[in-house]
Amino acid sequence: MTDEEQEKVTSEFLAMIGQYVIVFQWIESKIEQSLLLWWDHDNWAQSKQRLADMTNNQKVDAV
Repeated sequence: MTDEEQEKVTSEFLAMIGQYVIVFQWIESKIEQSLLLWWDHDNWAQSKQRLADMTNNQKVDAV
């Protein structure tokens, strides 16, 4: 594999990883937003603290 081919493969791989991270973060933010709105928007600070203490698995299970 030439340097040029290796650079192209590396660039494509990093682009794929970047897209995955962006999609994952978008999904995570929508889950968190749903939970915050569902719990109680009148007590935002307590809801945010509850959310901060949860793992991603716990967030998905809560939805």
